[in-house]
Amino acid sequence: MPVNATSLYPNANITTFVKFFEYGNTVTGNSFTVGILGAFWIMMFIALKKFDTPSAFTTSSFITALVSILFKVAGLLSEQFALIPIVLVGFSVFLLFIKKD
Repeated sequence: MPVNATSLYPNANITTFVKFFEYGNTVTGNSFTVGILGAFWIMMFIALKKFDTPSAFTTSSFITALVSILFKVAGLLSEQFALIPIVLVGFSVFLLFIKKD
């Protein structure tokens, strides 16, 4: 039985970058931006892998935390998901200080 997929999702009225992310969140049940952040963190970690692993982890977490704050300010990300990269930064900085001793 054929399904009319256009009736399942709202009409796409994408005129700005934020509207694109809002539509993606609507279609995926608010997991689009979280997936983008996860993919961004992985790409940053791989790009920074030329440094040692703890430094790459900390730097990629910090940059992802900045992006998550921007997404939160734009209203594209909930507070619980915006805090995850910030907690990762705190954890990785703590591990860096322990490793230095």
